[in-house]
Amino acid sequence: MNDSQKRFVCQYFKESYAVLNIDTEGDGILKEAPKIYIITRITDHDGNDKTEGRYPLRIGRRFAFGLGEPSPNMIMAICYRPRQNDDYSGTLHTSVVQKVVYDGDKIIVTTKNSIYYFQEEKETW
Repeated sequence: MNDSQKRFVCQYFKESYAVLNIDTEGDGILKEAPKIYIITRITDHDGNDKTEGRYPLRIGRRFAFGLGEPSPNMIMAICYRPRQNDDYSGTLHTSVVQKVVYDGDKIIVTTKNSIYYFQEEKETW
């Protein structure tokens, strides 16, 4: 994915996010907001935490999936959803997804190069 495609994914997500966050019934409640997740761990295929490069900076970051929920044979794109006073923004795209495991409010995504562990954030507002 080149830089232009990454910008498109993030822009598409931002526009979708704005459209989905509409008070459709006039009751002050936002409907259908995308799920927000937190990156809890990133490992290699042997279970070792990835410590090189930007990997450690990604732990604890909030995001929403930019191309829908991850699925095998596609890349995974996530758009960071920074907290207030957090300057960590943008998108991350991964190598091809090989396996996705859902366990309640947790998701484990195995890609060609890494294993990502996500926890759904309960309070997003």
